[in-house]
Amino acid sequence: MSSGKKGRVLSDDKFESVLSKAKRVVVIGLSRNEYKASNIIARQLAEKYEVVGVNPAGDVEGFKTYSDIEEMAGEVGEADIVVVFRPSEEVGEIAEKLLKSGLKFQVLWMQEGIENEGAAKLLIEQGIDVVMNRCMGKALHMLEKNF
Repeated sequence: MSSGKKGRVLSDDKFESVLSKAKRVVVIGLSRNEYKASNIIARQLAEKYEVVGVNPAGDVEGFKTYSDIEEMAGEVGEADIVVVFRPSEEVGEIAEKLLKSGLKFQVLWMQEGIENEGAAKLLIEQGIDVVMNRCMGKALHMLEKNF
């Protein structure tokens, strides 16, 4: 997975570059409930990007959804951004599974309220950039305002 370069924790001024270049986004923890943040933001993302979901409970209406990270990685192969909508304490295991799965991705984005320094360190060492505790919906809004 490592390209020899280290990843970094991305600051607000880097969001525009990441979001403007992305084509495919994986949403881990995509809810079936259309009123939950993960579903609302996935629908916003789908206006600009190909969105793939991971939800152990099964399909989420309107999205190609996989039951686990391994299945998704095997079929999808690569993504620009992986957005995590799971509790902070689960992100370490999610990061490990993503790295073991062989999914090629550039950024792991932990949604607002989600932080995991251990996972960030692990991913950065593998050349993956990290965003922690930032709302993807707000970042999309910032991007749209700049265009």
